[in-house]
Amino acid sequence: MNMESKEGQLDTALTDSDQVLIIKIFINDGYSALVENKELIKKYGSKFYKNKDVKDLLKSARFNKYFEKRLKNTINALNNLENMSNTNNYYFSRGEVSKQLRQLSAAHSKVQNSFKTAFVKFERQEKETFEGKHSDELDPQELLKLYRKTKDKNTEQGLTKEW
Repeated sequence: MNMESKEGQLDTALTDSDQVLIIKIFINDGYSALVENKELIKKYGSKFYKNKDVKDLLKSARFNKYFEKRLKNTINALNNLENMSNTNNYYFSRGEVSKQLRQLSAAHSKVQNSFKTAFVKFERQEKETFEGKHSDELDPQELLKLYRKTKDKNTEQGLTKEW
């Protein structure tokens, strides 16, 4: 049985299969079922769920679960708005529509800026992690590889820094 060396740190790295298991339990049964899972407790200790990697894994799972659903609902709502341009069914003035479309554009810009800010935060955290406490252990080339790997991972997940 592996015990945590410090609060939130695991002696054993999470395996890919355990990461999948953590996501499945969290998504299907919830957080309380995850923290009480005997198999994971035996393997990683009773506080495994406080580990940063586990927390990030749960945040990612939660993001993907809700982002897909909210994006689909937003696209459906936009399609419904588009249908309202049918002059056989609706009468409207240019002024009415222009005002509403400006609000829509402002909301869209707000979402984009929110994600741009989040990317800057992620990059800053990565930089602080690797240039801060671990800078003596890694050479600059290794730091650059780690940075690119994280950046590529975000891009692969469909989230690009450029809008």
